[in-house]
Amino acid sequence: MLATGLVLFLAPFNPFTFAAGPFTQSGGVVVFEAEDYSNNVTRSLHTWTLTNEFAGFSGTGYMQALPDNGTGVTVNVATTSPELQYPVNFNVTGQHFVWIRGYATDANGDSLHVGIDGSATTATNITSFNPFGNWIWTNRTAAGNAATITVGSTGIHTISVWMREDGMRVEKVLLTTNATFSPTTGNVFHFAINGESALVSNGVPTMRNPLSAIFSNTPVTLYTGNQFQGGGNAGNQLGTGSTIFYKKSTAATWSSLPMAFYLQSGNNKYYSNSIPGNLFSAGDTVQYYFKIPYSDHLPTFVYGDDAGWNTSEFKSVALASPFSYVVRAYPNASITPSPADWRDLNIYQILTDRFYDGDPANNTANPFGTYSPSNGSAIHGGDFKGIQQKLDYIKGLGANAIWISPVLLNPYGEYHGYL
Repeated sequence: MLATGLVLFLAPFNPFTFAAGPFTQSGGVVVFEAEDYSNNVTRSLHTWTLTNEFAGFSGTGYMQALPDNGTGVTVNVATTSPELQYPVNFNVTGQHFVWIRGYATDANGDSLHVGIDGSATTATNITSFNPFGNWIWTNRTAAGNAATITVGSTGIHTISVWMREDGMRVEKVLLTTNATFSPTTGNVFHFAINGESALVSNGVPTMRNPLSAIFSNTPVTLYTGNQFQGGGNAGNQLGTGSTIFYKKSTAATWSSLPMAFYLQSGNNKYYSNSIPGNLFSAGDTVQYYFKIPYSDHLPTFVYGDDAGWNTSEFKSVALASPFSYVVRAYPNASITPSPADWRDLNIYQILTDRFYDGDPANNTANPFGTYSPSNGSAIHGGDFKGIQQKLDYIKGLGANAIWISPVLLNPYGEYHGYL
C-alpha cells in the first residue's frame, strides 16, 4: 500500500479514443466495462493498457496501469495520473456509491482513484482488492469508508478512473445510489419445466409455455421469477432492462425482447414476454437466455436447460450455455371425420397411464417423473401401445369409440397434470 504522496512528471496530453458510451443510469444503477472508455490519457509516463493476462474478466479484457515499476500518484491526481474517462448519463442526482471490480497481485498495486468531472475527492484511494490473485468487487477506501461521488445535476457527466499505484487492474465500474448494494447476483430463476404455483393458478402450466409442443407458428412465452422480499437473497429487479435474448442456434446474432411485469405472488415477482411465431422453421434449435438488472445487486444473467437454471454476472457464461428448445414439424396424420352425432356412440373413456402397459421400455422415458405403480401420484406405465393391444377387449364391452386422456409431458412427472 502506497503511503506517501509523490508529485510526478506530467507527460504531454496523449488521449487514445475508444468510442463508447454514454452509459445511461437506470433504477439508480449504471455499470460499464473498464475497456469501454471514451478517452485514455497518458500521464507520468504511464498508460492504462488493455490486457487479458488473468482469466475471469467479462468483456474483451481489462485495463492495467503500466508500466508496473513501483510508481504511485496520491496528489494532484487529476493532472498527474493516467486517466480513463467514461461519459455517463445520470437521471438521479446526489450521492452515488462507487464499486470497482479489480485484480491485484500484491499490496504494491492494489489501489486507484475515481472522480466525476475532473474532481477526485471522496472516491480516492479505493483499495481492498484482496485476497490477492482474485477478481474482487470493492467500494472501500484506504480509510475504510465507502467510496462515493456526488452528482450535482442530471444529464451527462464524465466519470474518471485514475491510477494510484501502477500494476493495478480494473475490469468493471458500477455506480449506485443504493447504500446497501450487494456485489452478487440476484435470486432470479427460470425453471422451464416447472409448474410454478403462482403461474399455474393463472393458467400458465410451465415457465416456458408451451414447453415442448412448439411448431413454426407457435409463440413461446418465457417467464422468470425473482425473490423481492423475505429472507435470503431478496433483490429489487428493475423492469427497465429486463431482457430475453434469443436466436437460432446456428445464427451469429442475438435478438432481444424487453420483459414486462406479469404478477406478484408471495415473495416473488414474475416477468415475461413471448418469442413470436413464424420466426423459425421445423428442426431449428432456438436458444435463449435472460439479463435481469437490479437496483441492489449485480446485473444477473440466467441460463441453463429444461432441468434447471444457473445465474452469473458474466454474459459470456450465459452465451456458452443458453436454454434451448426445438421447433417441431407438423405430424403427417390421416383424419377420420367425426360421426354425425356423438350421442349415437358408446364411448369408453381411458386414463391412459392407468389402463395398460403395452411397452415397458418407455416407463422411465420422462427424466422428471418416477415410475412406481404402487404410488398413486407416480407413473404407472400405461401407453398407446397398451390401448392398441386392448381394442378387442374394449369392443367386446360394447364400446365403439374411445376417449383418450392426453399423454403429453406432465408436470413433475405426474400421470394426469396436463401441459
